[in-house]
Amino acid sequence: MAGLALSGSRQVHLFGCRLGDTDRTGDALGQALPANSGDEEMHETAIVRGLMRILEQKAAESGIRRIVSVRLKVGRLRGLESRQLRGCFALFAEDTLAEGAQLIIEEVPVQAHCPACDRSWVAAAYRLQCPGCGGTEAEIQTGRELYIESFEGERACPKDRTPAGASPFGRRHRITTL
Repeated sequence: MAGLALSGSRQVHLFGCRLGDTDRTGDALGQALPANSGDEEMHETAIVRGLMRILEQKAAESGIRRIVSVRLKVGRLRGLESRQLRGCFALFAEDTLAEGAQLIIEEVPVQAHCPACDRSWVAAAYRLQCPGCGGTEAEIQTGRELYIESFEGERACPKDRTPAGASPFGRRHRITTL
């Protein structure tokens, strides 16, 4: 479930904002591009377009004026290329509150479980045959993830409290999954 909670006066936490699913506002990456738009966009472009929309919304809700870094968890079964995601992110972040932000991608391996012999293993992306009994009815436990684990940003200082010559941004705040 997505939501926000304040921790002390300096840190804001964002509960699991999953990409590809809907968040609590009904925002979904599947809605990032109009159906039958005729555009020939690569998969990563559509993902990053939705990612930016979610980041801007959550940053606004938290009073974040500049995003410094974003941690993204991506399961291997999603078929996404980290290099392509980073390139698209850099392009979509231009002239936004995420311009210059670092995109940190954690790739989640495919972990499978065989109900026949009760064995779990880390599988090659699409090789789901049990190494113990040879069974082919494996249950996928991890590898489908696609969500923002956290992002770090800076809140704007009120104009009347910003020292002359100082940055208009305040202290950094990490927005993270609990």
